[in-house]
Amino acid sequence: MTTYHMSDDEYILYIQSCVNRLINENHVSVVNSEETGPICIKIQCAYPEWYLELDDDIKYNVETNLQRHFKRLIKKKIKSHNEQLKKDKDTDGDDGTNHESKKQRLVT
Repeated sequence: MTTYHMSDDEYILYIQSCVNRLINENHVSVVNSEETGPICIKIQCAYPEWYLELDDDIKYNVETNLQRHFKRLIKKKIKSHNEQLKKDKDTDGDDGTNHESKKQRLVT
Protein backbone atom coordinates (compact mmCIF):
# COMPACT_ATOMS: atom_id res chain seq x y z
CA MET A 1 0.00 0.00 0.00
CA THR A 2 1.33 3.41 -0.89
CA THR A 3 1.00 6.12 1.69
CA TYR A 4 1.98 9.09 -0.47
CA HIS A 5 -1.61 10.17 -0.95
CA MET A 6 -2.39 10.09 2.80
CA SER A 7 -2.66 13.17 4.96
CA ASP A 8 -0.55 13.30 8.13
CA ASP A 9 -3.54 12.25 10.25
CA GLU A 10 -4.34 9.34 7.95
CA TYR A 11 -0.70 8.22 8.02
CA ILE A 12 -0.65 8.31 11.83
CA LEU A 13 -3.81 6.22 11.95
CA TYR A 14 -2.33 3.77 9.46
CA ILE A 15 0.84 3.33 11.55
CA GLN A 16 -1.30 2.97 14.65
CA SER A 17 -3.41 0.27 12.99
CA CYS A 18 -0.26 -1.66 12.01
CA VAL A 19 1.04 -1.51 15.59
CA ASN A 20 -2.33 -2.64 16.95
CA ARG A 21 -2.52 -5.45 14.42
CA LEU A 22 0.92 -6.78 15.43
CA ILE A 23 -0.10 -6.70 19.09
CA ASN A 24 -3.59 -8.18 18.55
CA GLU A 25 -2.25 -10.99 16.38
CA ASN A 26 0.29 -11.84 19.13
CA HIS A 27 3.38 -11.20 17.00
CA VAL A 28 5.06 -9.22 19.79
CA SER A 29 6.49 -10.55 23.05
CA VAL A 30 8.39 -9.00 25.92
CA VAL A 31 11.17 -11.27 27.13
CA ASN A 32 13.27 -11.02 30.26
CA SER A 33 16.74 -11.98 29.09
CA GLU A 34 18.29 -11.79 32.56
CA GLU A 35 20.92 -14.44 32.91
CA THR A 36 23.01 -12.86 35.63
CA GLY A 37 23.36 -9.31 36.79
CA PRO A 38 20.99 -6.50 35.82
CA ILE A 39 17.59 -7.19 34.35
CA CYS A 40 17.49 -6.80 30.57
CA ILE A 41 14.13 -6.74 28.82
CA LYS A 42 13.78 -7.30 25.09
CA ILE A 43 10.84 -6.60 22.82
CA GLN A 44 10.74 -9.35 20.22
CA CYS A 45 8.63 -9.51 17.07
CA ALA A 46 7.78 -12.40 14.80
CA TYR A 47 6.94 -10.43 11.70
CA PRO A 48 4.07 -11.80 9.58
CA GLU A 49 4.10 -11.69 5.81
CA TRP A 50 1.82 -8.65 5.56
CA TYR A 51 4.35 -6.69 7.63
CA LEU A 52 7.32 -7.77 5.51
CA GLU A 53 5.56 -6.38 2.45
CA LEU A 54 5.47 -2.84 3.88
CA ASP A 55 8.02 -0.31 2.71
CA ASP A 56 11.00 0.48 4.93
CA ASP A 57 9.72 3.87 6.13
CA ILE A 58 6.48 2.35 7.36
CA LYS A 59 8.35 -0.51 9.06
CA TYR A 60 10.61 1.99 10.81
CA ASN A 61 7.65 4.03 12.06
CA VAL A 62 5.76 0.94 13.20
CA GLU A 63 8.78 -0.42 15.10
CA THR A 64 9.50 2.96 16.70
CA ASN A 65 5.91 3.32 17.88
CA LEU A 66 5.82 -0.29 19.06
CA GLN A 67 8.95 0.26 21.15
CA ARG A 68 7.55 3.49 22.57
CA HIS A 69 4.30 1.71 23.51
CA PHE A 70 6.03 -1.16 25.32
CA LYS A 71 8.55 1.12 27.05
CA ARG A 72 5.64 3.02 28.58
CA LEU A 73 3.98 -0.22 29.70
CA ILE A 74 7.21 -1.58 31.18
CA LYS A 75 7.98 1.65 33.04
CA LYS A 76 4.43 1.73 34.41
CA LYS A 77 4.75 -1.88 35.61
CA ILE A 78 8.12 -1.19 37.25
CA LYS A 79 6.75 1.89 38.99
CA SER A 80 3.77 -0.10 40.25
CA HIS A 81 6.05 -2.91 41.44
CA ASN A 82 8.31 -0.49 43.32
CA GLU A 83 5.32 1.29 44.91
CA GLN A 84 3.94 -2.07 46.06
CA LEU A 85 7.29 -3.00 47.59
CA LYS A 86 7.41 0.33 49.41
CA LYS A 87 3.82 -0.13 50.61
CA ASP A 88 4.56 -3.68 51.80
CA LYS A 89 7.68 -2.51 53.62
CA ASP A 90 5.82 0.38 55.29
CA THR A 91 2.89 -1.86 56.27
CA ASP A 92 4.80 -4.88 57.53
CA GLY A 93 7.84 -3.18 58.97
CA ASP A 94 11.30 -4.48 58.25
CA ASP A 95 12.01 -6.95 61.03
CA GLY A 96 13.88 -9.37 58.77
CA THR A 97 11.06 -11.95 58.79
CA ASN A 98 9.17 -10.37 55.91
CA HIS A 99 9.83 -12.19 52.64
CA GLU A 100 8.31 -9.31 50.70
CA SER A 101 11.16 -7.04 51.80
CA LYS A 102 13.58 -9.40 50.05
CA LYS A 103 12.08 -8.74 46.60
CA GLN A 104 14.34 -6.92 44.25
CA ARG A 105 13.57 -3.27 43.64
CA LEU A 106 13.51 -2.56 39.90
CA VAL A 107 15.15 0.51 38.40
CA THR A 108 13.82 2.28 35.31
